[in-house]
Amino acid sequence: DYVNYAHQSNLEVWAVLRDFHGGINSYEETYQVLSYTSKRAKLINQVISKALETDVDGINLDFELVSDECGPHYVQFVRELSVKCRQNGLVFSVDNYVPQPYNAHYDIEEQAAVADYVVVIHRQNYIVGEAVLKFFPQLIELKSLDQFLSMIASNPRLMEQLKKLSMKVNNENDVE
Repeated sequence: DYVNYAHQSNLEVWAVLRDFHGGINSYEETYQVLSYTSKRAKLINQVISKALETDVDGINLDFELVSDECGPHYVQFVRELSVKCRQNGLVFSVDNYVPQPYNAHYDIEEQAAVADYVVVIHRQNYIVGEAVLKFFPQLIELKSLDQFLSMIASNPRLMEQLKKLSMKVNNENDVE
């Protein structure tokens, strides 16, 4: 079993909850799930139950099909999932696009207030037909990074983790 093997190697395992390449395939389907309190609760309970059953350490939320109209429901979903993760001892992280005016409805500031980790992913896909030929992370533009830092500044826990990470990276890059 992968999770047990990872735990024996002192590694954490986080499950990914995403709205693409699977059961939800459109902005409309995401809206239909997230815009109803009962559907959000059912999804959250299923996710938490499966996480506990499989003994994972956390949940990473990666929703990419969230429309402007769905934004407030998505943010509420993030809040509700965060509470359930904390109640069950699970780490909770949320993946995001680089902050831009067109994706402001993901509300990174609110995510930073409730999530253990807020992740900004900047990537580039090369697509030929339907086949993705190459997929790799890119450096975040300094302007976007500054914007992101200002968005999460209200969460001291995240800022402290960022400071520790920065110190670790700086120490690893020191040459004697």
